[in-house]
Order: sequence, then structure tokens, then C-alpha cells
Amino acid sequence: MGGFRVYNEFMYNPNTTFNPALPYAVVCDSAPHENSVFKTLDECWGLCLDLSEEYGYSEVWHGKCLMGSYKNGQ
Repeated sequence: MGGFRVYNEFMYNPNTTFNPALPYAVVCDSAPHENSVFKTLDECWGLCLDLSEEYGYSEVWHGKCLMGSYKNGQ
């Protein structure tokens, strides 16, 4: 009898596969007008920190993957 495989190495999973074409996004739910998109991860952290200090919380996303967040500047 053969086995049923749900996932193998040939399937594409956008949640675990790095895609350099996707931009990095700084997201602040309290101030959606401040949300911004950057080409590199290094460019995001300064704005993310500033938004968390001003609005309480902000996140950095790459596609559907949360890269990190700040809460109240920490």
C-alpha cells in the first residue's frame, strides 16, 4: 500500500519560502496612514520603533511572515 503525503519538497509554501520579490512592510494598526513599504529589512526598523513609541505597537512583515515588532518603544 502506498502512503499519502500531504507535503513534499517539490510543493511551494509561501509561508516558509523566502521570496525576495516581496517588499517589507511596516504596519501600525493604530495609524494605518503611517504604514510603509521598503525594499530591505534594515530600512524598516527605525520607522517601526518610532511608530511603536508614538502609537504603542508596530510590526514588520515580509509577505505573510511576521519579522518582528516593537511595543511602546521596546
